[in-house]
Amino acid sequence: ENKLSAETALQFGKTVCRGNSNFAVEKLYRLLPYKAGDKLDQAKIATTIFRLKNLETFDSIHIYPSIGLDQDQRKPMILDLNIDHKLELRTRLGFQKVSKNFAFQAGGSYKLGLSLLYKNITQIGDHMTLDADLSRFYRYIVARYKRPVFTFVPLYFATQLYINKYDQPIFIGSKSCLYHIYQ
Repeated sequence: ENKLSAETALQFGKTVCRGNSNFAVEKLYRLLPYKAGDKLDQAKIATTIFRLKNLETFDSIHIYPSIGLDQDQRKPMILDLNIDHKLELRTRLGFQKVSKNFAFQAGGSYKLGLSLLYKNITQIGDHMTLDADLSRFYRYIVARYKRPVFTFVPLYFATQLYINKYDQPIFIGSKSCLYHIYQ
């Protein structure tokens, strides 16, 4: 009987979720590469952390076995998740040189950028990103949406919309454009 309880103590028990996460827990459990009763395995714990990090939703992820045993003499797993900030705004400012000499002249351009990231919109780890970059010669805007598909194998649904405009000047420093490209 002691041998049997030693074997069951080396098995995954029920996973208990803690932390400040408002994530849909029943969907989260589908990402776990183990089930209660499976042999306790460090590789499965590492896979769990990898899958949760790929959601890009949590600020911190900790998973560890509890000190005690459950009623089936198995090790319950404690999954401690802290949700990351829901909204992020990033800005970029720079200068882009487009001529071969290094003299400061009309062959340069400002470069501005903005990224807006909205995470965990529907409490399932989805996120939407809006990126915009512009300079004197081009404008680039892209919107992306990524949503996990909760199966035993981690899959994602992703879509992207973009608008690009490029202006080709007649020569460096020219105010007139030879042609415009739109995508």
